[in-house]
Amino acid sequence: MGVIYATTLVVALGGPANLVGRVVPLAIGLLFILIGNYLPQARLNYFFGIRTPWTLANEEVWRRTHRFSGYAFILAGFMFIVAAFLPPPANFILGMAGPAIAGVSTTVYSYLAFRRVSR
Repeated sequence: MGVIYATTLVVALGGPANLVGRVVPLAIGLLFILIGNYLPQARLNYFFGIRTPWTLANEEVWRRTHRFSGYAFILAGFMFIVAAFLPPPANFILGMAGPAIAGVSTTVYSYLAFRRVSR
């Protein structure tokens, strides 16, 4: 948030207007990579992590899902970083596709892992 605030302030004070379009996706991409590195270490809880009914029902599903989601979030972070260097509208499409794919694939994976573990 501090990076986004500082970038906005620099542009408001006369800095280059395209700075926001480059720095914000980079910062968000780094945030996704940081979260992706932390997710596999998260223990079963109701506050942080991928909280689907299936992950909360079984600790093994929680562990498998968070290991998978760590990779998915890191990939989404790299997609955001690549998007920072693309021209519009490709930067928006790629930037939004990464988190969407990570979210949907993680949810589907948690369901499939639950079915696999329940058998």
